[in-house]
Amino acid sequence: MNGDELRRILCLLEPGMSLTVPDEWVDRTIAGTRVARARLVDEIALQYGCACKQGHGIQTFEKLEIPATG
Repeated sequence: MNGDELRRILCLLEPGMSLTVPDEWVDRTIAGTRVARARLVDEIALQYGCACKQGHGIQTFEKLEIPATG
């Protein structure tokens, strides 16, 4: 329960897509204190190029467009 399920979901998102999950789901799938979970969720979101937005009882992950370099 270290965020593997969230990682699997976020890796499938395409740029521009978003995913909204209830806080209860995060509490069930990631062990630890609320602060530790929040840090891990933010870290996972950054790993997969997502912005994480907190709402009332929900968290929304939005896959960001990555500009082409070249």
